[in-house]
Amino acid sequence: MEQKTYSVYKVFLASSNELADDRKHFDDYVHKINHVLNGLGYHIEVVQWEFMDPAMPDDGRSQDEYNRQLKDCDECIVLFWHRLGKYTKEELDTAYKEKYSKGRLSRLTVYFKEAAPESITPELKRFRDEFPKNYDERYSSNYRSIESVESDLLLYFVQREGITTSARLTLNDSQILLNGKPVGDISKMSLTYGNKPYQKLLNEVTELEQGLQSAEGMVRYALATTLESKKRELQEMEERLFAIAQTIMRITIDDPDDEQVRRAKDFAAEGKFEEALALLGEDELIAEAQRLSTLAEAVKNKQRASVEKIVLRIQLLSAAKSDPTWVQQCVNLYRQAVDFARQCYAPSDLTSLIFSQAKFLQESNQFKAVEEAYREVLGFYRKQGDLPNVATTLYNMAILFAQQEQYPEAEKAAEESLTISRQMAQKSEAAYGTYVKEGQELLDEIRKAMSST
Repeated sequence: MEQKTYSVYKVFLASSNELADDRKHFDDYVHKINHVLNGLGYHIEVVQWEFMDPAMPDDGRSQDEYNRQLKDCDECIVLFWHRLGKYTKEELDTAYKEKYSKGRLSRLTVYFKEAAPESITPELKRFRDEFPKNYDERYSSNYRSIESVESDLLLYFVQREGITTSARLTLNDSQILLNGKPVGDISKMSLTYGNKPYQKLLNEVTELEQGLQSAEGMVRYALATTLESKKRELQEMEERLFAIAQTIMRITIDDPDDEQVRRAKDFAAEGKFEEALALLGEDELIAEAQRLSTLAEAVKNKQRASVEKIVLRIQLLSAAKSDPTWVQQCVNLYRQAVDFARQCYAPSDLTSLIFSQAKFLQESNQFKAVEEAYREVLGFYRKQGDLPNVATTLYNMAILFAQQEQYPEAEKAAEESLTISRQMAQKSEAAYGTYVKEGQELLDEIRKAMSST
């Protein structure tokens, strides 16, 4: 039997033994998602001291071997909790030097697990306070649950490797799905666990579900109605936060030292969208994108990051909805983002952006340019043979035509979308079964509307 080959991504996990449970959870998580990634030709390998050769002599410098292994990794994740840990600090310093030596290591992330202030050693407290001064990273993250670290890794990896061009990263009932298979929980992501509006809504849904178990009669009906409304609100918020998280991750890939975006992420994680928007002023973003568009090919990654920051502002405006002109602002920003993206985005990324633009215009009843945008997107996906995205685009076009009472066009688009969805569902019911259900419901609604006109 021919042996499969994978593109291997090596992650070094550094921490002291007090985080042994988190280290094991992390390794179990990677083992789980590798079942999905292997089918796409990728494999994540975790390197940590538990996996080193037990026969290696304990001469006090086995740490040298750990450091050598670290230099052969693509990423280093460093975890701290109550104490600093001599060897964890050494691994951090080794990774920090390696990142800026143009070696293999390309990403270094540092996390501090939440702990009661009185339980943190003075040495670690001093280290954390001086971290921005001593490390160019100038940035670290808090984590309450190791799942948030795992979700960060997943989002970074799929964006870095471009996996989303060959697979679908979606949300369903708070679960992050890759090709229909669960790979994470959005409620455990770093962008959501500290977000007060999100946590408040999550608690409200939980309380309503608990209350519904014992309620009867009209009280039960009222609770069920409120619960359905809150669930829709929660789903919409999760989709917005998930989109923001993916955009921030794309920016940090192209421009990892962008302090402006890192601070905006901190504000967004707390639900402070206005403060995040203040860091990403519209005029400054457009000026930056214009300046970078005139520079050489060598700065294309920074140009892409500048466009992504415009997209991030759009997403934050859509999440906040506090400015009465936010819809028109988003319309204008999308137009400029697409124009700049045509200069520096890969075709698949440009198509995704145009699709997002068209979807926003459609949802905002800005129909003028929507059909043209969808047709450009559809042409690209047909050429690529990307059936899931062909089906999704046709589905949205069917809704667009129905909104404008162009029912024959709507029926044709819905029928083709449903046919493709049924073909995909035959191969994977778990991934595409909902496509068939939603497609059939849409086609039935269009035909009912046609019959009544």
